[in-house]
Amino acid sequence: MPKTSNPPAPAADESRETFDSELDFGPLTRRLGYVVRRAQIAIFQSFFQTMSVAQISPAQYSALVIIARNPGLSQTRVADALAIKKANFVALARELEQRGFVERRAIPGDKRSLALHLTPAGKLAYSELDRLSEEHEAKLREAIGMEAYEKLFDPLIRLAKVSSGEASSPDRDPD
Repeated sequence: MPKTSNPPAPAADESRETFDSELDFGPLTRRLGYVVRRAQIAIFQSFFQTMSVAQISPAQYSALVIIARNPGLSQTRVADALAIKKANFVALARELEQRGFVERRAIPGDKRSLALHLTPAGKLAYSELDRLSEEHEAKLREAIGMEAYEKLFDPLIRLAKVSSGEASSPDRDPD
């Protein structure tokens, strides 16, 4: 394995920060994957708390948003858009259908695919879930401040595109 230069180790008190002040997390507090995952857990916990009255998961809410904004998409397209395995998405769509939020319709000329549409109850639920989602986002903005909140999106979206090969450096001239 080639030798790489490591960044200087953080001071002892820097690596014993936010997650548990009695533990030394060493380089984990400076590893993006670890910190993003910890942030995701906290964000999801807040989401579940805010959405507890609706009993909806982040994946279900995301699916409802995509279906509401793009009626008639096939299950495969919605699953791909959300990076959910098709088998897992079929179960998710079935649950939304059982709750009366979504209906699956045949796609003319395609006997293997089903198009997803919100039902009238799904449209009402979506409206309320959108309001609750905004309430959740307000908590996040309050926790980190509006400026930090707004600055997070572009770099995180670029990172999300890394695995697809779509990411480009913001410092690189596209021409």
